[in-house]
Amino acid sequence: MKLHALLIGVIAALTLCCTCFAQDAYTSLGFKYIYTNAEGATGQYTSFNGWNFVPTLHLTKRFGIHASISGLYGWAHENVHGYLGGVDYSFPNSTRFTPVVYTEAGVARSSKPAAIAHAFEYDLGVLFAVKLNKHVNLIIAPLEYAVTTPSGGPRNNYVASFGFSFPIGKQKK
Repeated sequence: MKLHALLIGVIAALTLCCTCFAQDAYTSLGFKYIYTNAEGATGQYTSFNGWNFVPTLHLTKRFGIHASISGLYGWAHENVHGYLGGVDYSFPNSTRFTPVVYTEAGVARSSKPAAIAHAFEYDLGVLFAVKLNKHVNLIIAPLEYAVTTPSGGPRNNYVASFGFSFPIGKQKK
């Protein structure tokens, strides 16, 4: 658990430091509840609930880079932690409602009693950011497809999440 806290702190610090050097860039910190329906080794699906932390560096008005750190907890004492990085694109809009597409890749660590496994993970998703005020955005991510590749072959996972993001720094109009 100490490693997770250290990793989150380092990523947040690096993201904030990058903002200082990129004049037009700004940062946001996202915190979400996440639900995953994950395919198992025999084709059965298992539900997981958990959290997701997403620091994002918005390089331009439309493009950003982000890290995604998540912890998922299942009913059969199985835990999954994901450490991903990726890019996102925000579509132009004239309202407080912004559609965003994103892709990310990294590693997923699954642990059960007496078994730990690591797998490559690739995600592709869409989310909607609703600007509540200049300090808070509501994030709704109704659809994300994630494929993991453990030793038994690729597995399909479906993810939905919602939460809040908090912009830090001057945002572009």
